[in-house]
Amino acid sequence: MQPVSKNFKANAYLFHENDHSRELYVVQSGTIKITRRIGRGDIDLAILEKGAVFGEMALIDGKPRSASAQTVSDSLVTIIDAETFHSRVGGVPPWYMSIVRMTCQKIRKANERTLSLSTRSIDGAMILLLYRQCFGRQPDVCAASGGSLSVAIASTQQIALLGVSEERFNGCIGFLCNHNFIHLDHSRIICDNQEEFSRYVAFITLAMRHAYDKHSPIGKKESDLMKGISELYPSITHPDGGKTDIPGDVFLDAVKTHCPECRPIQVIKHLKELGAIAALSGEKADSSDQAHMSGTITLPHDTWAKIYLWNTFNNKLPSL
Repeated sequence: MQPVSKNFKANAYLFHENDHSRELYVVQSGTIKITRRIGRGDIDLAILEKGAVFGEMALIDGKPRSASAQTVSDSLVTIIDAETFHSRVGGVPPWYMSIVRMTCQKIRKANERTLSLSTRSIDGAMILLLYRQCFGRQPDVCAASGGSLSVAIASTQQIALLGVSEERFNGCIGFLCNHNFIHLDHSRIICDNQEEFSRYVAFITLAMRHAYDKHSPIGKKESDLMKGISELYPSITHPDGGKTDIPGDVFLDAVKTHCPECRPIQVIKHLKELGAIAALSGEKADSSDQAHMSGTITLPHDTWAKIYLWNTFNNKLPSL
């Protein structure tokens, strides 16, 4: 069987996501877009023009289509079916086709990771918008002051602005209720602790910006230390670009309280490597556990907040 060429009008689908068709396409003229469904909407993965090839993965590995293909304008494409393709590569060594199939598998896994990140971004956007709806100042965004919001209004706005389904919105509300950020009172969403919700929103914002893609978690003792210092100086947990100087003695007392078997000098060295200490002034009398320090330690808010928020909320990443 020979490859065939076919004309398609604008907005025509060549195949849909999850179809079991196995043809490969070559664009001869026109424009094709590759899309994938997320929630109630589609995202564009690629725009293809003359000479581009698409649909090859399903042809090679026989799995369902991972995306949809739709014409943007009137287009002419050459179609190669599985039988034609395999008859033409019949003389290719088996190991070569194994490499091709393995490559397809890696591409599919990469696509799934991308979809997972996109899905999580939508979940994060829902949470950020809900916080804005609860505590925003603009009349068209905030339905009521003080962290109280009509479920119906919140749902309508989220569906309209983000294109999510009602089921997904309800999943978001359930997720936040389960983690005690909000609760429902009849037909209203209530947030009793704006400060805690605000910190969680800051964490979600950092996660959506991929701030934690290469994050290395710290140990429990150092985590407890950072938590103790953060309780004394709450401002350092806000990623606002600022810095706070704290007395060296206070820092060392916190080390002795939360990490008594740790050598203060080693804790300071590690936190400096993490960027959690920006500057150190004063002199140490010695390096023992009883070491005394005069002067101050400078804590950068952005790094401190990033680590603190991760330690506090990393087990509450949305997966709705």
